[in-house]
Amino acid sequence: MNKIFVSAFFIGFLPFAPGTFGSLLGVLLGFLVQTVSGFPIFMSLTILLFFTGWYASKKYIAKNSVKHKIDDPQEIVIDEIVGQLISYSPISFYIWVSKSDYFYSNFYDWLIAFALFRLFDIFKPWPINLADKIPSALGVMLDDVIAGLYSATIICILLNIN
Repeated sequence: MNKIFVSAFFIGFLPFAPGTFGSLLGVLLGFLVQTVSGFPIFMSLTILLFFTGWYASKKYIAKNSVKHKIDDPQEIVIDEIVGQLISYSPISFYIWVSKSDYFYSNFYDWLIAFALFRLFDIFKPWPINLADKIPSALGVMLDDVIAGLYSATIICILLNIN
């Protein structure tokens, strides 16, 4: 069951771009939760997935440490899902706070959040690169959390421009 969770229903075992497909699952999950329930549930889910993902990744790495010489196995994609949700959180918050009829979430918001998150997750600027080198399940989760925060920061700037 743990393997299913950390790999997001085995998406992490895809032969190419498992992180990208994990992020796409994060987009679908986040869009569904945002549409159905809004910001409070969206953020609750994000926080729950972070802590559950951290714990599950720790168990998965401990069980499979002989198979892996690296500390962040590519099949673990729960971290990409969490990072993707974090990247969208400013838009979710803005929708919740504004309670406005003229502002609503659309697919382009998610596309921007997805592209920014993937950019930071792939290129790993400082301090994402440092978090990526932490040899633990926290490191697995933390680099994607920071990439999500970088994306969220840019989205906040874009929201203030408009």
